[in-house]
Amino acid sequence: MRFIRWSAIIAVLIVMLLLQFTINQQQRNSLRQKEQEKIALMDQLIQQQHLIEDLRQYEQLNRRLAAKQLQQEKAAAQQHNAMQREYHHAIKTSPCAAQPVPDSVINLLRAASAQRTAAAASS
Repeated sequence: MRFIRWSAIIAVLIVMLLLQFTINQQQRNSLRQKEQEKIALMDQLIQQQHLIEDLRQYEQLNRRLAAKQLQQEKAAAQQHNAMQREYHHAIKTSPCAAQPVPDSVINLLRAASAQRTAAAASS
């Protein structure tokens, strides 16, 4: 009887050790898998951080370009207004501006324009 008890106890201990070993292996495998997932997520995070940095740089560049374009548009508008004022002043003070353009000049201008259009179409 004592032999059976000792063998039963040893068998239970062996089974418990095997179970503990199996559980330990499963936990190690799970831990390795979680570490691999963590590495993959960290790689994704790094890529996303690089994308965010690039987008911020592009946003700053776009803002600078938009400001530069706005300045150029303002300068062009100011230049247009100045030229418009000069033109109006010139036609007010010039007696030639009050006279109609002769028909022969208009015909010459139309012919020159038609020749340029035909030359552009043929090339």
